[in-house]
Order: sequence, then structure tokens, then C-alpha cells
Amino acid sequence: GMSRDAVLSTDGKLLYVATKTTEVIDENEVSSPLNLVVLDTGTWSAAIIDVNVDTLYPGPDGVFLLAQGVEVISGVPGVQASPVYVIDMDSAELLIGFQTSDISATDVSFSRDGAEAYITTRSDQEMRIDILDLGLLQLTGAIQFRELSLIGEAGLLAFHLDQ
Repeated sequence: GMSRDAVLSTDGKLLYVATKTTEVIDENEVSSPLNLVVLDTGTWSAAIIDVNVDTLYPGPDGVFLLAQGVEVISGVPGVQASPVYVIDMDSAELLIGFQTSDISATDVSFSRDGAEAYITTRSDQEMRIDILDLGLLQLTGAIQFRELSLIGEAGLLAFHLDQ
């Protein structure tokens, strides 16, 4: 999927911007996502959708915007939950937010007709793809893989399907 931090609605009237703050901690730059800001391009007035997101994925038909957040799980160092939010791009309405898993989502892609979104989460041992039905606004399935292994001289990637 094409991820961005700013996305324009198909009619050009609304600009969605994922805002973040950056601070230096122990000589490392750490950026934390802030609110999703919606700018009216006619008046440049700003509205705020109160979710912390850092990556935006517009659907192919311009109907839905998926926004991926990052939440640090308190008391568990280094672990981040990764909520995903679905926003109606024309009305700037937050339709649903959900937690895919306890590991960070790494990518969002869409079916060609924009009816489904595929949300990939990865950990050290496995990869999971949650299937989100955008008509129903609910997860309808998931595909889980164990770690990738190389087979054959061509080095084809084989997935070991978890049963």
C-alpha cells in the first residue's frame, strides 16, 4: 500500500494530515503521533479527529481513509499496539477503530474494488493478515503464516500456513 502523512480527498476539499511531535531522548530522535488534522482547503480552517495516527492509507476509490496509529503499551517496554481507524473521506467522520493485534501493523493494502482492506502485522515468528470488510466495517477473517523459509535453488519464499 501507498502510505503517506497527508492525503487529499478526491474532490480536493479536505486535506488529512497526520501530525507528530519529535523529541530527542538519549541522543535519539523519537517521534510520537499526535491528532489527525482535517484542513478545509477552501477556508483553511482545521478540524481535529482525536486519534493518534502516523500513517495514512487512502482507499483506491477515495471513499475510505485508513489511518494507522501507534500506542505504547504502558509497563511493557518496546511493545507497541497498532490500532487502525476507518474514516469516511468525504465527511471526515471516524467510522470505526479497532486493534488488530498486540504487534505493530506494518502495512495496509486494498482490494482492487476498494471493498476490502488487508492489514499486515508482523512479529519475530509470524505474519498475520487481517481482512477488513469495508462495507460491513468489521474484520471477516485472517490469514496467519509462520516465519518465511527459503526453498529450492530459486530461493522461492514459501509460507508455512498455521493450521
